[in-house]
Amino acid sequence: MIIYFSATGNSKYVAEQLAEDRERLIFIPDAVDQGNYVFTVEPDERVGIISPTCCWTLPGIVEDFLKKMEACH
Repeated sequence: MIIYFSATGNSKYVAEQLAEDRERLIFIPDAVDQGNYVFTVEPDERVGIISPTCCWTLPGIVEDFLKKMEACH
């Protein structure tokens, strides 16, 4: 599972390249719009987070999402 945020498309490109049609892609703004913060992580599934930095920190939407996100097995 790759969770990502992209403003200009660069991080989206990286997420898609890493996923190689084998990993689930979760776009943070879509998850936020749907109120979806709980994700089931399958056995042996890896979780990656891809985001640009803004002024040497995470964009606000990414930080807020990560604070609310829950991963279940």
